[in-house]
Amino acid sequence: ELCGTLKGLKPTDKFMIYFFSDGAQAMPSRAMLPGTPQNIKWATNWVRERSVDGGTNPTQALSWCFNLRPDTVWLLTDGIFTQLSGMTTVEAFIRKLNADDKVRVNTIGFHNNRNSVDKSLGPIAAANDGTYRFVNSSRK
Repeated sequence: ELCGTLKGLKPTDKFMIYFFSDGAQAMPSRAMLPGTPQNIKWATNWVRERSVDGGTNPTQALSWCFNLRPDTVWLLTDGIFTQLSGMTTVEAFIRKLNADDKVRVNTIGFHNNRNSVDKSLGPIAAANDGTYRFVNSSRK
């Protein structure tokens, strides 16, 4: 899903990728990259080399992302967000980061079972002028 999104970028678009599990990992670039064919090819290779496991906590990645002041964020997950006692929900965390409503947040849940992705993905997208899509990963 991520690589497909990258292929849709134009050279005038800029992008940055963060992976998350229990922590976060940034694409090895100090700034957002233009969506040129060369950068998309490089990023696609970098994405395919990643392996993630552990929890599903996007808060660090989201903090880094919003610090770049993007106009659009794509939040993709194949699981249910980690929610420990006393922890702010991801939905509330994004509302705080995007209090001025300047960032569109699109969400994608991908899994072979719709019930295995976080139920807040639709409301997150709706509250942030974005779209939500579920992708059945067993059909790939």
